[in-house]
Amino acid sequence: MTDLDAGATESAIEAAENRLRQRFPDDYRTFLRSENGLAKWFGDVYLSLYTIEQVIELNEIHGHLAHQPELIHIGSDGGGEAIAFDFRQNPPTVILVNLVSTDWSEAILQAESFTEFMDRRRRGEELRWRGGGA
Repeated sequence: MTDLDAGATESAIEAAENRLRQRFPDDYRTFLRSENGLAKWFGDVYLSLYTIEQVIELNEIHGHLAHQPELIHIGSDGGGEAIAFDFRQNPPTVILVNLVSTDWSEAILQAESFTEFMDRRRRGEELRWRGGGA
């Protein structure tokens, strides 16, 4: 497993993008190059953001890509919810979706960008649990 304090290399990020057939937003790429994963509490919200290696592994083994190729999981709330990018949007939005969900109507918009998503966590804001489909 990769050290969470060490950033991902550009070649590792590009390899992940090629395998998952999506180019990550620039702000998320910057995060990966600096931190490559995170696991911590933001107020009452636990957030686990996967390393680039975990992003590849967990998306490929999860099985959702067969019917939702535009959904890329990048982390979780430590329970049954995934933090993901919705690549149906350009740029992709950050959503919350149950790990067993196969329906876009269950996706809950969290932020218009990765930067906005992280800013909300740093301010101690809760995750959104309602709000309709993404």
